[in-house]
Amino acid sequence: MGGLFVLLWLAIATSVYSPWWGVVLHVLVLVPVVMWVVRWAQTRPAACTFVPLAGLPLLALVTAVGVTQGGWSA
Repeated sequence: MGGLFVLLWLAIATSVYSPWWGVVLHVLVLVPVVMWVVRWAQTRPAACTFVPLAGLPLLALVTAVGVTQGGWSA
């Protein structure tokens, strides 16, 4: 759960340089990661602690596209 809170904090912290819809996009990217953790928590609780590591590159990708193509800046 701690990893999910860190990802949520990173998504909300993008409000420094991204528009409101960029923050919403970051949070929407986290929805499949949260669903993945919920699913794995029932069958593989030890392995689900590493699932948020898969969300980090997704957030980085959304940020990179937003900065390069969307013109986001601080």
